[in-house]
Amino acid sequence: MGERIIEVSNVEELRVAQKFVGSSRAEGAESVTIKIAPGFYEIDESFRINRSNVSVVGESKVMFLLASNANQPVIAVGTQNE
Repeated sequence: MGERIIEVSNVEELRVAQKFVGSSRAEGAESVTIKIAPGFYEIDESFRINRSNVSVVGESKVMFLLASNANQPVIAVGTQNE
């Protein structure tokens, strides 16, 4: 069991990170740290974390903005199923 570090400096890299932590079927039980570089990240839907052992570390001056008309949290943990 190891640790995976995902470095994010733009929206495309954030989408890659989302694919990795958004699935409960992700490989292994390794811990994941997402390091987010300073910047403005406009996203169309929640950044969803659906697995264990995930840390999100933002440097100073990181801003997430949810696109207009999206009525949901910016960051969500767990599935949308009740």
